[in-house]
Amino acid sequence: MPEFLPPPRNGQISSEVLRFHLNGELVEVVGADPRQMLVEFLRDSKGLTGTKRSCLQGGCGACVVAIQEYDAATTQWIYRSINACLKPLAACHGASITTVEGVGTERKCCHQVQKRIAENHGMQCGFCTPGMVMNTYALLKSRGKPTAEESMNNYDGNICRCTGYRNLVQASESFAKDASPEAEALAQKCGSHNADICDKITGPEHRGMEMRKASVTFTRDDFTWYAPTSLAEVLGIKKSKPRAIYIVGDTAKGIRKAAYEVFDGRSNDVISLRNVAELNVLEHSASGLVIGGALTIQHIIDALDHVQEER
Repeated sequence: MPEFLPPPRNGQISSEVLRFHLNGELVEVVGADPRQMLVEFLRDSKGLTGTKRSCLQGGCGACVVAIQEYDAATTQWIYRSINACLKPLAACHGASITTVEGVGTERKCCHQVQKRIAENHGMQCGFCTPGMVMNTYALLKSRGKPTAEESMNNYDGNICRCTGYRNLVQASESFAKDASPEAEALAQKCGSHNADICDKITGPEHRGMEMRKASVTFTRDDFTWYAPTSLAEVLGIKKSKPRAIYIVGDTAKGIRKAAYEVFDGRSNDVISLRNVAELNVLEHSASGLVIGGALTIQHIIDALDHVQEER
């Protein structure tokens, strides 16, 4: 059953239906507001309050969820953790989102990540714990069996003000292939990790996940979000909407209120470049690297690491 948001103030509404998977279930939103952030939708519309609303700037990690989405640069489905307070709901179209409720609960089954943090006294007030769980969960989904260093570095975006990090990092390290004796002892105490016990089916296994590769437009009131897939579409939109702004991650909106400002005011038209094929080029040749304008910093880091490994 599609969800209907409150009617727009001036009657303008997009005919597009925003579709994505949430904890294994298909979500369809009619009249999606492209200005709404994912954390607001999760908490206010779906009642998934394990995802915390805190700094709203991507600095504390309390709102972290896991996402599996199509990566136009590598043409693969990738799994990673994101800050829900910086992720526009419109940018979730065609993706699969997992929250801490989808990872595991006491009533159903606690995931080994949750169990090892609890058994290792990795929490006090518990406010930041869901974000810690989701960061480690996403790391395991993307890397399989990480290294101890990766497990530690993975918490660089999470803040805990009361527990301290040793117990948290040790719980994450217990999944590493080069875990310390203390971390290995924790793993043995809690039992083996079997992701299939609790994990929801996510990603391209779902019917309709290919929708991410198609162009979409979401309009609410006087604000429009364009997500084209070709450079020709981008130029066509820009020609008809000269004041439209380009975005990729769109994370600046959470940090500064003037994120959509242009030289003569504020733009109500946004063009997302995330899925534009010509801007997601990543090629390595003898003459160097060709890096598309829509690639993320992580894409560049991974590419440079790959080049370094080849030398």
